[in-house]
Amino acid sequence: MEILIQLTGRKKEAQGTETFIFRKPPGFTYKAGQFAIFKLVELKIPDQGGLSRHFTLCTSPTDTDIAFTTRMRAESTYKQALARMQPGSMMKFQGPMGSFVFPESQENTHVMIAGGIGVTPFRSMIRYAIAKNLEVPIHLVCSNPAPDMIPYREELDTIVKTHPHIRVSHTITCDEPVSDWTGYTGMIDESLLKKLISDFAKPIFWISGPPPMVEAMSGLVRSIGLPRERIKFEKFTGY
Repeated sequence: MEILIQLTGRKKEAQGTETFIFRKPPGFTYKAGQFAIFKLVELKIPDQGGLSRHFTLCTSPTDTDIAFTTRMRAESTYKQALARMQPGSMMKFQGPMGSFVFPESQENTHVMIAGGIGVTPFRSMIRYAIAKNLEVPIHLVCSNPAPDMIPYREELDTIVKTHPHIRVSHTITCDEPVSDWTGYTGMIDESLLKKLISDFAKPIFWISGPPPMVEAMSGLVRSIGLPRERIKFEKFTGY
């Protein structure tokens, strides 16, 4: 069932990336990592993808609002319409959906591998784990084209400083040298994972991002020896 929700704010998260924040509908519940359908009330210029998009709820279920974060592509008339939205604007909403959800159990450790905007479900999961005092070890590994394209960078830096059981590692994939970057560079590969993760026997591996990246990472961790039941993934097929 579709309902109307009201935009209450926007936040720039990185270069070309914005979060759209909405008032949470009364009684609405969801699980960390789930997504929903966000539908424009109108679209004056037709978009190939239509009026609707699936976006991860990047907030924690414990938050007082709901939100999604997306790359703002100039060629998409859907994204152009989003760019014109201001607080008070309305969208149609349907959800939640999806089984890529964070468990309540504290028995496991978690490695979360994100390609670009694929970090959104992991932000939801990490915020939820903190809110519920689930002190399970989490290591988030993010790949982005450049430092200024890392979503939630300041927020994640703050989380790491205040929650020692959570680690965040970034790698950037641009070919050109970046003068102010001292972190990892290049694609996430076996060499990088083995630098970051000392024990592959315990964690659940979560993988989220564009389909080619998800397929490559799934194949990589299987080749290292992980059984399928400890690999969970979510493909971002276009937005």
